[in-house]
Amino acid sequence: MKIFLMAFMISTALFGGSFDTIPNEFFVTERWFSFSTTFDIETKAQKLGTVHRRIFSLTTQYDFYDWEQNLITNSRMRFFSFGVVFDVTDASGETLGTVNEKIFNFFPTFEII
Repeated sequence: MKIFLMAFMISTALFGGSFDTIPNEFFVTERWFSFSTTFDIETKAQKLGTVHRRIFSLTTQYDFYDWEQNLITNSRMRFFSFGVVFDVTDASGETLGTVNEKIFNFFPTFEII
């Protein structure tokens, strides 16, 4: 779930024009020593950004920061929902999309709206 959500946040940031070019591949590395879940996203040439899970939040919330620590996207899980639903917004609070988990499938399946 985390990796899928990060990929969606990164792709919306890349297509939104936050970066000069869209990389063909990138690597996600989890930090071992962190107060919360933190992932570094980078290519072979440069660091694209960091995904950080907020500790003090009523619902699960992830923030994507670029290499200069500017907030690019934010995703927040809905409190009352049937299954997992994340709303993804940009730094100004404008909705970019929604990630829904389809719960009646054998494998975890997600729908981007």
